Amino acid sequence: MPSDLDVEDATAGDIDAIGVLRTASWRAAYPGIIAENFLDSMPSTLPDNLAARIPAAADQVALVARECAGAIIGVSLAQASSEEGLGEVYLLYVDAQHWGRETGAALLAVTEDRLAGLRPRRLGP
Repeated sequence: MPSDLDVEDATAGDIDAIGVLRTASWRAAYPGIIAENFLDSMPSTLPDNLAARIPAAADQVALVARECAGAIIGVSLAQASSEEGLGEVYLLYVDAQHWGRETGAALLAVTEDRLAGLRPRRLGP
């Protein structure tokens, strides 16, 4: 993990910043792929169905990556599956200025570790 990065649980106080990050990420990643008027009309608020998952429920993971100054530069949301050993990362955004700096990889690694800890593993018959 980059030394100037902290990955921690997302809180209700992070929801507004996560909404802004989500919108900025879409606008940086998808010009020319998704219609410009759609990207321009995206609100900078997090949709209710995603905001309701922060803070994370017992079977979920909600993490933010912060730079040293405390600004949120990445977010991941994931959920454990009812099938043993499986989980789903359903949201992963990184601020475009931090693309290529291993922020996404650090978020994904911590998300995977947290998912692995949510479900007990069978140790034998």
